[in-house]
Amino acid sequence: PTLGGVVVPVGAPVTGLAPSSALVAEIRRRLGAGPLIARSSSPIEDSAEGSMAGRFLSVGSLLDDVALAAAIESVARSGEQVAEQDGMVEVPPVAVLVQPMVDGVGGVCFGIEPVSGRSDRLVAVCSVEGPDTVVSGRVQGMRHLLDREGRVLRVDGREEGGRLSRAVCVELAEMVLRAGELFGGPQDVEFLVD
Repeated sequence: PTLGGVVVPVGAPVTGLAPSSALVAEIRRRLGAGPLIARSSSPIEDSAEGSMAGRFLSVGSLLDDVALAAAIESVARSGEQVAEQDGMVEVPPVAVLVQPMVDGVGGVCFGIEPVSGRSDRLVAVCSVEGPDTVVSGRVQGMRHLLDREGRVLRVDGREEGGRLSRAVCVELAEMVLRAGELFGGPQDVEFLVD
């Protein structure tokens, strides 16, 4: 299950976005006054050729409309920094997903074991610092090796990384395998458990 959110699509006019804009007002109407997070989403993030996980900007703990407006623009333009860093001719398109900010244990669950490529194994890597710290590589996190039914085969990493319960591992395995069936191949899925 996912949190509700508002998508600001690629190409939306966000340059110089004012805190008093209709977009910011609509986001607050839909998501409320609580803290929000502006997350990046780009069609080039994960492909058969490579992963861009953690490369585009996400900004959390957005408490007021000034911070929200600035974050939406920064996230939408974060493809410019990636293009400059990688010497790309075209700037990657970036949409912005605004959601409620939730604290919890989060990370990424890989649809295949990423080192060996074994399809009978899944790996969930998580941290109490959130999924963005794991996918960006800022933290090692706690690594849970799972079979396709979500049974834990091995756990590596520091306890403070955030150990996942058996029920969460089963739910993650089901979700990742369903996504793989839907998209026709193994998928990596970011998750957060509050």
